[in-house]
Amino acid sequence: MRLAFITYEYPPDTGKGGIGTYTKQVADVLGRQGWDVHVFAGSHHRQCENYENNIHIHWVRCDSPHDFRLKVLPVFQSEHSGKAFELMESPEIHGNAWEIKKAFPQVPLIVRFHAANWLVERLKKKYSSFTSRLRFVLGALLRGRWDLGYWRKYDYRNDPDYQFCLLADAMAAPSEAMIKWVAHNWKLRVPGIKLIPNLFVAPGALLQLPVPEKAIYKKIVFFGRLNVLKGLVNATL
Repeated sequence: MRLAFITYEYPPDTGKGGIGTYTKQVADVLGRQGWDVHVFAGSHHRQCENYENNIHIHWVRCDSPHDFRLKVLPVFQSEHSGKAFELMESPEIHGNAWEIKKAFPQVPLIVRFHAANWLVERLKKKYSSFTSRLRFVLGALLRGRWDLGYWRKYDYRNDPDYQFCLLADAMAAPSEAMIKWVAHNWKLRVPGIKLIPNLFVAPGALLQLPVPEKAIYKKIVFFGRLNVLKGLVNATL
């Protein structure tokens, strides 16, 4: 099967988070299984194509996720015109494959939930103080506009991430919690969302570390970036 992953985040250029890690892991596994895997990813410094570990990586030079969404279309179009893709996947955040799906509606789109932009921003601001939240509102008033900031009413129907999901032919999520969040906040049907956990294949160097027979072991917890979004506050309580 000829498969395209459309993702702004991908290591090493833009893959500093979970989306890039997930995409690389699943692309590596599918590539080893003989799938024709292509990753269309964002980069801040290069526009080229690489072939690594049975994966075609199309680097799209761009400045931001929104910029990537526009600039990835001609790159995808050029590759698709040579041999059509049978399936594509994109994260919901920033609607990476929005322009591609509109241009090629016949290519089935899987939208995978990682964490919508609204959820990310909400979690980042959860522990901000009342005074800082109030300062934001007062600052907006001084600039002549009304913006409640943290207390701003959220209408999911106007959320671009939600609107992008309406283009999907199928949807997937890595956890039950994410499915419940989507069902509650975006009113999407739970039976239409497949639970497919994130996979992780440990690198050979990690698996080859010697294990001493007599040692005092300590539990090590690996987090993503050390911020509120990754649950660091909860873990330290």
